[in-house]
Amino acid sequence: EAADKVDGEIEALMFAMEKKIETIGNETENLEYAAGRNQLIFVIVAAIFGFVAAFFLTRKIVQPIKMAVDFSQIVASGDISKTLDFSGKDEVGFLADSLNKMTASLKIMMTSINEGSLQLSESASALSATSTQMSANAEQTSGKAGTVAAAAEEMSVNMSSVAAAAEQAATNVTIVAAAAEEMTSTIDEITKNTA
Repeated sequence: EAADKVDGEIEALMFAMEKKIETIGNETENLEYAAGRNQLIFVIVAAIFGFVAAFFLTRKIVQPIKMAVDFSQIVASGDISKTLDFSGKDEVGFLADSLNKMTASLKIMMTSINEGSLQLSESASALSATSTQMSANAEQTSGKAGTVAAAAEEMSVNMSSVAAAAEQAATNVTIVAAAAEEMTSTIDEITKNTA
């Protein structure tokens, strides 16, 4: 009877253990199900959070970069009067600051080139006026040189005439001298004859 009692208690204990094991198994299944559900919820929440964060980060990065690209295209088209209205302490902010500095440098360079072009244009106009004046002076000098050449030629002709006249005068003086000598001879002869 004691053995039956022990067997009964062992069976009761075995039954209780089976029940406990079954309960633990059910609790384990429930915990596994809950853990799986919680993991699924965590993954879904993390994915949603990741998409939202990626969306805002993309907007925060892409929008300023798009503004910088648009600004670069405006500058490339020749309009350097605008500035990029974006600032920040990150790389995109440094990019915007660098683009604004580049535009300011281009403005200074273009102003300098424009001033140089104006000075060059003024110098070219002055040089053109000087060239025109020199050309007029050259024409005037050429005209005067022609006049001087004509006067020199006329003077040369006159000098030839004077030389011819002087030669004729010399010839006439020789003739007169010969005539005077002949006349002197004749007078001497008349004097002798008279005496």
